[in-house]
Amino acid sequence: MDVDHLATLIRRINSSYLELSALMTDPAGMDFDRIRPEFERLEEAAAHRGYIDAAFAYAADRAGAGKYVGAVHSLEYLMRALGLSRSEARSRLQRGEALFAPPKPPPPEPEGPARDEAEEQRRREAEAERLRRQEEAQRQARDAAREAASAEKQAMISRELEHLNAHSEPSYQQLLALALAEAQHRGLEDLRIWLRGRIREANRRGRTPQSRKDPFAAARKRRLSIGAQDADGGAQVSMYLDAAGLAMLQAALTPGRRPGVNASVPAEEDARPMAVRLVDQLMAVVAAYLAADSAHTRQGVGSVAVSMTAAELEGVAGGDRFPSSTGHLLGPADILRLGAARYDLGVLHDDRGAVLDLGRTQRSASLAQRLALFARELCCTRPGCTVGVGEADIHHIRSWLAGGGTDIENLTVLCRSHHSANRDQRDGAGGLGHMDTDPGSGRVGWCPPDGGLLQFNDTEFQQHSAGAKIRRQSGKEDPVSGRPGGG
Repeated sequence: MDVDHLATLIRRINSSYLELSALMTDPAGMDFDRIRPEFERLEEAAAHRGYIDAAFAYAADRAGAGKYVGAVHSLEYLMRALGLSRSEARSRLQRGEALFAPPKPPPPEPEGPARDEAEEQRRREAEAERLRRQEEAQRQARDAAREAASAEKQAMISRELEHLNAHSEPSYQQLLALALAEAQHRGLEDLRIWLRGRIREANRRGRTPQSRKDPFAAARKRRLSIGAQDADGGAQVSMYLDAAGLAMLQAALTPGRRPGVNASVPAEEDARPMAVRLVDQLMAVVAAYLAADSAHTRQGVGSVAVSMTAAELEGVAGGDRFPSSTGHLLGPADILRLGAARYDLGVLHDDRGAVLDLGRTQRSASLAQRLALFARELCCTRPGCTVGVGEADIHHIRSWLAGGGTDIENLTVLCRSHHSANRDQRDGAGGLGHMDTDPGSGRVGWCPPDGGLLQFNDTEFQQHSAGAKIRRQSGKEDPVSGRPGGG
């Protein structure tokens, strides 16, 4: 690739956008009939970004671009260096892999009866032919993507193709090529409907290389996702289950269909819609699981901790929101429904928000320390991260191998991604930094690989931690930026 030519093109594009934005300072005074065709052409030109973005994401992934932002995964690079959302960064990586990565062979089948030599030869030939068709389809998909299928259409195609089975017919690459070709003359919603129909048919026709229907197709696709909280504190939850999972869920929810079950009123006064009854029954099932004290059913802490200061507890109001160990903000009514309205655990902080002591707990030391870190830090301490302590790891600031003890002063919270990107040797190798404690404020921050100043997690979510609130109240932290202050 001619890098100098690439740089020249990007400078031209940037300059053109700056000039165009300057021309758009007074859109009310423009002759729309005259500018309309030009902006339609601009939209056509911008559609090429979908292919370009996917190609750059694939190049970033191959280069291990996470190292440029002190991380392991290329996803972090796209988010931090380009300012993308997690979903957009993931979408670009998926599109890049679909268009440029060598097609993968289908997953191996479970062990079965031994095949004779002729049958095994036919299987190998069928698999080789399938890979050949996928490679050809991928070349067609790249050509179609270059023909300006918009980035929005390409992202939608990638999302829909996640529902395709491993042994579908046509294959992933073939359907991708077909969908990108259709994108040239179909609108977004029409394309979505068209593609969903083709995916259903491809899954129905799919067979393994041994010409058998894949019995584990649905199980391979099982997943559950929880969206971000909205203004009311709730979130959308979606899942995909195989037949066995559906049967178990249905059986667990059936008792809650009856009026009066999980309700505070008699059956004859229960006016809850069926959808609400099912949610209440699911919550009853989850609560029963969390209340169980069996090692067989409790694989993990399985508790919800809520953080608030003593001052907040004294003056709590209906509209207040308090952070929980699951990474969600809960109101007083939510806390009461959880049954967490009493003093189950106390954490004593100094005026900098550091944890001094724990009380009212008979749990093991490791659990107490995890709860103390929740109260002090709330979430991953890597700058910009909002993963709650319930989904994160506990990290030794000075590594165990280097003599670091399992003491509260030597522990912090790191999400799985940032934990794997921490360089315990503290030498900046691989572009990775490490966590350390600021001697002045006592806060834990990230030290970049070049050994520069510590960087702190100043996200809005982290500012809900009891430690941050106490630092602000005592003047140990700037109330606007959330960074360590003087005094």
